[in-house]
Amino acid sequence: MKYKGHQVSKEATTISPRRASQVALFVAGLAVLVMAIASIVYWRELIEAWYLRRFETGNAADKRAAVERLGEIRSARAVPVFMKALGEADENLQRRIVTASKAIGIEAVPVIFQAMNKASASEGNRALEHFVVETLTEMGPSKLVGEKTNDPMLRELYGDALAEKGRYEEALGEYLWCFDHGSEHTIGYVGVRVSFLLGRVMNLADRYPLALRALQERRDHLEEKVLKDSSHTSWLKQLFGSTRVLSEAVDFACLNRELKEPERTLSVFRKLRNMKGGTDPREAMLQYLIDPLLEERGYAEIVEAAGDAEAKLSRRIMAFGELKLRTNLANAAESHSVQPAEAFHRRSIVEEGGKLYEAYLGSDQPEDASGIAIQLIEFSPKAETYATLVRHATRAGKEAQVKELLASAEKALSVQDLEKVQQAVANPERPAEPRG
Repeated sequence: MKYKGHQVSKEATTISPRRASQVALFVAGLAVLVMAIASIVYWRELIEAWYLRRFETGNAADKRAAVERLGEIRSARAVPVFMKALGEADENLQRRIVTASKAIGIEAVPVIFQAMNKASASEGNRALEHFVVETLTEMGPSKLVGEKTNDPMLRELYGDALAEKGRYEEALGEYLWCFDHGSEHTIGYVGVRVSFLLGRVMNLADRYPLALRALQERRDHLEEKVLKDSSHTSWLKQLFGSTRVLSEAVDFACLNRELKEPERTLSVFRKLRNMKGGTDPREAMLQYLIDPLLEERGYAEIVEAAGDAEAKLSRRIMAFGELKLRTNLANAAESHSVQPAEAFHRRSIVEEGGKLYEAYLGSDQPEDASGIAIQLIEFSPKAETYATLVRHATRAGKEAQVKELLASAEKALSVQDLEKVQQAVANPERPAEPRG
């Protein structure tokens, strides 16, 4: 045979029987190996499907055995099944599901987060909650674990668990994610974010000073943004930017409250007075400054920043009524649990209204002050409301309004309740010295 001018012998193109036998054996072995692997994979899938079916349809004993086996084979397909089952699972099965999820690995973290949510919501079962939280801290690097949920309440609890373990840097990472992004995912987290969460970070700062620095950095950044965003105004900003700057102003004030630097808030509050876009952020910051301003009798500043206080008080009272109705309907079977929260919100409205009442009296605007007092008495015609108004009228040095309130109380209250109001006259909070 010739190929491109070269002579090729017949022997060179012939495979020896021995060589052919070796090739055949290799191919056969490879085929067997492939079939074996395929059989193992197929058999595993059959086993997995069988145990999933047994978990979903079997009795209690079947479920316990199945969940243990699904954990052993690290079944990723079990994750959505476990999450669905947690809603009706008893404590024993919950523990088994959590243990199996730990065996499955990082992809099963959502199951443990859901178990933690259920355990933390059930009162009186701290042992189960502790077990679930402990398991969560053993699931791997906190960054990978935390990314498995966008629920800020769950990540806050996870941060607590990390802090208890002495993993302070990781705990701070979870807390800061909650502060920076929590309200983006859960609207109801807004209040928790600037109160309980910040308290947790401050507690962590006692053991991990970098936590304090993290809050200071955010405060400093917010101060710059509030002043910059308030230095000018436009129709575009009024349409799209006002909500952001209000949120920034509230965050700034709350951070200063936790950092115990209210003077920083007051300084910015006064700088905003002369800025075109400063009216709304000043109003938002007022609730965090009203006590120190009352102490120094800065009545005019309060009234100026408060805007239409009567209208806002009216809206808040209406919102309270709507919230009360919804809450009572949702908790009709547990009305005893509604009462403390309702009483707290009612007192809060009366206290805040009383402070504005004092400011308007102190600014010699008795008609506006009277409008506030009338709304509060109609909202809560109790001795505590009259006593609150009397204390604030006394602080403002307005004896005529004190007498009017006492006369009204005599007509509306029992003798016993009237004594509470009279005690407020005899023992008011000591008014501060007028500011020069």
